[in-house]
Formats: sequence, structure tokens, C-alpha cells
Amino acid sequence: MEPATGRGHVQYDFTGLLTPAGSSPSPSAPNVVELVWTPDDEYVRLARDAAGKFETQTRAKARVTGGLVGRLPDEVLGLATLVAESQPSQAHPLEAAELAGFTADRWTVTVPVEAAAAAGVPGYLPDAAAIRQQYGKSEIDIEVWLIGGVLRRLTYQLARDQAPYGGPDRTTTTYDWLNAGDDVAIKVPA
Repeated sequence: MEPATGRGHVQYDFTGLLTPAGSSPSPSAPNVVELVWTPDDEYVRLARDAAGKFETQTRAKARVTGGLVGRLPDEVLGLATLVAESQPSQAHPLEAAELAGFTADRWTVTVPVEAAAAAGVPGYLPDAAAIRQQYGKSEIDIEVWLIGGVLRRLTYQLARDQAPYGGPDRTTTTYDWLNAGDDVAIKVPA
């Protein structure tokens, strides 16, 4: 991600999310989406069609017609913004943990659902009222992982005892930043 320029390039693996309850994901049919965005446009393709062309639309149109994938750039940028703009009183230390073979310092940053929804978090719910209605939450905890003072992971979870199908559900969203180095730029598909 290049938050300062509003550009990013990510791959989202929806295989587990799109697998019917009670069955195992099929490794031969992954549901991975490759997404590149600029402040004005989004470029999307299925990873299994890596030789295929990217589908293009404006960010504004993608937010309305692109479903969850159309709103994902807002979510990942929103999470980073919520953490960057948080107050020290919102951060609570957690025990250090291992990530990619390194020890990561961790914190939980607690944000009101109004601020989260305004920032596009979560990408799959439209507003704070929906978060409250579906999950009974007034705050969302964002877990922040730093290695050597550098952001490497943001994650949050929404859970409820009874989903529409009758049983419990838990959705955990995690964004990991690879150590690509400062000389790697986001390339916009042609």
C-alpha cells in the first residue's frame, strides 16, 4: 500500500469465506482476487486467471456495484488511518508474539463503530447501525503488530452467537504487510 498516494495492490483469499458451512475449502478451486487501486480507479482479476486482463472501473462505481471487493481498498486504508489517528488512551498492550519468524510487539486499539464505519471498516457492512444490529458492538478492537517499530499486521474480528442460519459466526480480517522494501512501487495494470 501507498497510503500517501491512495494506491495499493493486494490479493484477497476468499476461499474459506465462500466455502459452505461444514465442508472443507477445495485447494483446486481457490477464490483469490487480485486488486490494484489508485485514488480514482480499481483494477480486479481472479488470480486463477493470472494471464487474463484486469477489469477496470472507477472507485466510486466500485463502491456501489463492486460489492465487498469494490469496498476493500477503503477498508484496508481505513484500518491504517484509524490506528494512525488513534489516541494513546485507545491503545492497550498485548503480549509479544511471533510473526514470520520475528518477535512482534502488539497492541489493541479500540475505536467506536461510528469512526470505524466512517473509515470503511468493515468493508462488508454499510454503516455503524448495521454493525450494532448484527453484532451488538459499540466498539471494534483492531490488533496492531509491529516488528522493529514497522507495521506488519492489522487484524480485527466480529463475532456473534447467532447468525441468520442459526449458529454462531466469527469473521476475522487480517492484513499483512510484506517486507517489499522502499524501492517497490505499485504498478497500475495497462
